[in-house]
Amino acid sequence: EDRVNDLERRMGEREGSFQFLSSQVSGVHKSLINFQSEVHERFDKIDKRLNGMDAKLDAMPKVLAEVIAENKSS
Repeated sequence: EDRVNDLERRMGEREGSFQFLSSQVSGVHKSLINFQSEVHERFDKIDKRLNGMDAKLDAMPKVLAEVIAENKSS
């Protein structure tokens, strides 16, 4: 009977440790999901800015050609 009680006590300790670790892992997982969401939002903002800059750079040769043409005619 002592042996059974000792085994039950040890199993209870293991189960308690497992529940503690399980809740810790769950919390970390939720934090990682939130972090991932924030990172995606920031990268989306950066992409929008870069796309805007690309559009301006694409327009640059035309603008320069117009400026050069105006200076030649002046």
